[in-house]
Amino acid sequence: MKIDALRIYYLATPLFLILHYYFDLNLRVSIPGMPGGWILGYYFVCFAGGFVAFKSNVTGALFSLVESSVNILLLMLSILLPIYTIGSNPAEGIDFSFGTAELFHFLIVGSILLRSFYMNPLLTRQR
Repeated sequence: MKIDALRIYYLATPLFLILHYYFDLNLRVSIPGMPGGWILGYYFVCFAGGFVAFKSNVTGALFSLVESSVNILLLMLSILLPIYTIGSNPAEGIDFSFGTAELFHFLIVGSILLRSFYMNPLLTRQR
């Protein structure tokens, strides 16, 4: 069994879950306006993907591409939705933060997206 960075990233999902719920440090997923059950489901899909999707290089790369693309979309929505909704009730102000944790979240997900894209066997012809 070949161990690579993408598989380790997905198998380390319980570590991200512990950081999220016990230390309030969210480095993995932002789902705007959703209760915690959706976040737990997302963590479960990512952890299961570490086992299931990486049976072959092609499925692992495709899973990583889709998951990291969805993750970046959710991160951008968690930043943009409060800005877009400020027009409906300007008295409340903007309820979002973009700090160090969000920057690390973006860097981690962006790195995974780039790695899964450039190491994709469909592009490099390594099957």
